[in-house]
Amino acid sequence: MKPAVPQRVMRIQSKLFFVLLILSVIPLTALTWRIQRATEGLGESIVAGGKSAVTESIENQLVQAIDYSSELLSIRQKLVETALRAQAGEVRRLLAAAAPDDPAAGFYFDTAFDNPVTWPPGTELSLDRAAVAGGRSLEAMAISREVQSFFVPADVAPPMDDIARLKPLTAAYKNLNAANPGLFYWQYVALANGVLSSYPGHGGYPDGYDPRRRIWYQLAMAAGNVIWTPPILDAATRRLILTSAMPVRGADGQFAGVTAIDVDILTQLATIHDKMRLGPRAESFIVRLTDKDGEVFIAGESSGLPELRVIASSATAASGASWDATIEEPPLFDELGNTETEIVSDLLSGKGGLRRMPYKGVESIWVYREIGRLASALFYIVPVDDIEGLADRAQDSIRAATMEQVRLAGLASVGLIALVGLAAMFASRTVSRPLRALAATARELAGGNLE
Repeated sequence: MKPAVPQRVMRIQSKLFFVLLILSVIPLTALTWRIQRATEGLGESIVAGGKSAVTESIENQLVQAIDYSSELLSIRQKLVETALRAQAGEVRRLLAAAAPDDPAAGFYFDTAFDNPVTWPPGTELSLDRAAVAGGRSLEAMAISREVQSFFVPADVAPPMDDIARLKPLTAAYKNLNAANPGLFYWQYVALANGVLSSYPGHGGYPDGYDPRRRIWYQLAMAAGNVIWTPPILDAATRRLILTSAMPVRGADGQFAGVTAIDVDILTQLATIHDKMRLGPRAESFIVRLTDKDGEVFIAGESSGLPELRVIASSATAASGASWDATIEEPPLFDELGNTETEIVSDLLSGKGGLRRMPYKGVESIWVYREIGRLASALFYIVPVDDIEGLADRAQDSIRAATMEQVRLAGLASVGLIALVGLAAMFASRTVSRPLRALAATARELAGGNLE
């Protein structure tokens, strides 16, 4: 029978176990508590500074975005003007050529698009050229990217020789359009005799339409150079457009007509606005700088400060107004206070900026930048609440991550304490084992076993 271990030895082992456990666990617990408190403090510090840091980061991104977007619009403006000059050169070359022997063949009037039976080659119903009908509904428009179309006012006899000379212009239209995909809405030339060539080919001209009475024709003829119109409604689709136009001269150097390129300004603005992902309450504007009479403001010539008039807004929808209606250009500012005056001064000096000021009664961040040589500017207006909402969500993420770190550290500490307890138990057994052997020997000697 195995001899029992004396109670005194057991007490020594237990005491040694608790001594080792206490000596190990107390410093570990204190260290764990300090680490957790430090982690919580660091998390709270990050959270406290995170909101302002995130807000500042978003503001910097808005400034970068407005710089990029305004530069993009400036580049597109230059592309339109370059294509327009190339288009004018081709028109002049064709007008100087001899008329074909069979001028009546190989072209289409606008009326060919009125009936599917007479549609020219490549005709399709296009939604990107959808006409705005009554009640602001959109109707797909029949167009052809394979041909140009010709329109002649009702009171003008079709000048067949000039139409025949312009037939090869389709190739130039297509090449310029392909080099600038998605940028041009219509390309066209209106001659002094009233004939209008347009690409893509289409119909839909309203009664009484005469291209020579349109503002783009009259401004270009008067200026003798490249011009940009104020916003106007396209006669065929009633969509809001900006037009760049320039005069065309014949072989004798005399005025022969005007060639032009339309840009769907709302689509261009919407594309930029959507790419920026500014949020549902943010708005984008293209404004032009005008004098008190609504004319383009020219620094050094126009008097006073310019007015900022909205020519396109991300919140603007197709109106369905009459094709010859005058477009309203509401002022961006109801009145010029100190901040508004500073914004105007920035734009006049070619600078952009960022300001905090109300918009529609809501505190907002305004970022702005001029657009090239168009005497215009691009604005982004974002409610401060939207930006602070992003910052708050960032704070919540940081706080949640911090608490997760504290929780994991606590679990790790519990596991470590358990391991320390096991180590203390084994250590106490190791130390008490010789004592147990000595006690056993003493018992044997007391029993008379001297071996």
